[in-house]
Amino acid sequence: MDNEKFQEMVLKKLELLDTLTNDITGLTSKVDKIDANQVRLETEITEKIRALFDFRQVSLDYFTSIKDSLARIEANQESFRHILYNVESKQREQDRELRLLHIEEK
Repeated sequence: MDNEKFQEMVLKKLELLDTLTNDITGLTSKVDKIDANQVRLETEITEKIRALFDFRQVSLDYFTSIKDSLARIEANQESFRHILYNVESKQREQDRELRLLHIEEK
């Protein structure tokens, strides 16, 4: 092999090496961008999941509050039923007494 062919071969190999180095640099840059995007996506997803859990907790607290309010309303309703029953009993008793008084007047 003569010196000129050897130099050409070395130059071609160096050009190929330079091309490969540029390709590797480009790939490294792309991988870095992908990594940055992945970190950004992971952060966004984590924030959204955290927000969903926070909303879930707020909803559970709200439903607990509604349940407690409903229990109080039901307790009041039961109390009103007892009062109404007592009032109706007294009314029936007074109606009987009035009928008896009307009968006695006759």
